[in-house]
Amino acid sequence: MQPYTKHEALRDVKCSVESCHFNDCDGRCTASEIEVSPCSGSGCEGTLCATFVDKTKCDDCF
Repeated sequence: MQPYTKHEALRDVKCSVESCHFNDCDGRCTASEIEVSPCSGSGCEGTLCATFVDKTKCDDCF
């Protein structure tokens, strides 16, 4: 997976984390794939999505 590349929204994958880079503002996930797991220091506190990328810290990701 290219970690910061957005794709077409994943069918039936909803995202309520508005601060995630992959949230398309309509509540859908645009990551190429997702990993759901307990987080351990990866910046995804408060969510069970290990794919989470804080969009406020992602200006230089691309």
